[in-house]
Amino acid sequence: MTTVGDTVNLRQFRKRRKREADDAAAQANRKKFGIPGKLRKSAAQENALAAAKLDGHKRSSEDKD
Repeated sequence: MTTVGDTVNLRQFRKRRKREADDAAAQANRKKFGIPGKLRKSAAQENALAAAKLDGHKRSSEDKD
């Protein structure tokens, strides 16, 4: 808090206020859009398993008769 006798650099004050507002918005976005690491890893593993299963069902060029 500033008192009457203190000098204040308004440019620094504005930058600090904007930075705090940006930090608050970033935190809200992290809460809204963030995906926990465990869920991200499990989704990647599921996708890899599904791709491997799909590749296992492909016909090879020798199966064409």
